[in-house]
Amino acid sequence: QLNAGNGFNSYLWQDGSASQQLIVNLPGTYSVTVGNVCGDIFKDTVIVQEVVVPQLRIGNDTTLCKGDTLHLSATPGFTSYAWAPASNILGQGGTVNIVSAQNIAISAIATTAEGCKAYDTLALFIKTAPLLSLGKDTSFCFGDSALISAGNGYQQYLWSNGAASPS
Repeated sequence: QLNAGNGFNSYLWQDGSASQQLIVNLPGTYSVTVGNVCGDIFKDTVIVQEVVVPQLRIGNDTTLCKGDTLHLSATPGFTSYAWAPASNILGQGGTVNIVSAQNIAISAIATTAEGCKAYDTLALFIKTAPLLSLGKDTSFCFGDSALISAGNGYQQYLWSNGAASPS
């Protein structure tokens, strides 16, 4: 919305309109000629340019283990960044750390110097290790044996005797 200001008795925009304000939707050069009651004529021109807003990227959907920290760096070129949910964000600006104990969506809103905004969101999935249980304490007679199993679902195993199998 271009506004030539109050206090003039005549307005003439380059498109022939004669109001105080002109609504523009496209980039271009816009000019207005105004006159006051004393017969003084004033002219002004403004160039409206389209702002190219960079695409905001904060990363891909990610899976972390519970207790781990995710380091995020947003696309540079913005003057400010707002992250949500705030309770999971450590730091500020374009580079932050995320800490969460549960699955959440992380969102960022970045603003250009001209006030244009860009948005991005990623999903953070939190993995928790399966509960490790070797069962109840047991005893057996000399010469016998017991089979102890850590269960499935782990990438690696290391027993106190150096064995590396699930049981």
